Order: sequence, then structure tokens, then C-alpha cells
Amino acid sequence: MITVFVYGTLKQGEKNHYIIQPYVQTISKGKLQGELLHLGPYPALFVDGLQNDVHGEWIVLSKEALAPMDHLEGYISVDHPDNDYERIWVTALDELGCHREGWTYIYKDRKDYPVISDGIWRNALSK
Repeated sequence: MITVFVYGTLKQGEKNHYIIQPYVQTISKGKLQGELLHLGPYPALFVDGLQNDVHGEWIVLSKEALAPMDHLEGYISVDHPDNDYERIWVTALDELGCHREGWTYIYKDRKDYPVISDGIWRNALSK
């Protein structure tokens, strides 16, 4: 089993959740410190610089889920020059305040994308 923190289209009820649904064991709400940016059809996470609460889900799934997630996120291997996102190990809290750790995907190119100040990607879509 692996644990992943998701904050955008892989969350339960979002358009790409079907990719990981067959592998899901448990889902719990949670957050981590970082900055969430709005790239239009999907968000981008940064975990350095300004630190805000980024709201998402901690998902425990079978390790076979990594391959389809990596494909969706444009992740080839550690520090590969063609990666869209990097997969990194993070630690944070779940909705009950319990310590969690696992993988998440961070975007490589910050540019000047708008910050999602409340850390909830779904709210940015309605603006």
C-alpha cells in the first residue's frame, strides 16, 4: 500500500478520480502547507515559499496506482527534464489532526499563475 495526498482532479468526485478508484482503500480529508496555484483546468502545488493550508485528501491505495498517476501527472522519473510534475514525499495532518505522510505531486514551473488563497481548488473553478 501507498499513501498519496491529492488536491485537484484526483480527489473524490473530480474528473480524474476514476484513474485511481480501482486501487483506493481509504480516503480522508487533510491538508498540508504549501501554495496552490490555478492553472485553469487543474491546480499546481508548491511546497516552498509562502506557506498556506492546501486542502485535499489523503488516499491509501495499492502500489499499482502509481503508474497511472505518474502518467496523468507527466512524471517520468526523479528530476527527469521532461517531467511536468515531480513526485515528492510530504508529511502533514489529516482531518483528525493525525500525522500523515506520503507522496504528492508538485509542479515544476511556477510562472505567474494566480494563487488560490483559500487552498481549495474547487473554489477557484467557480470564480
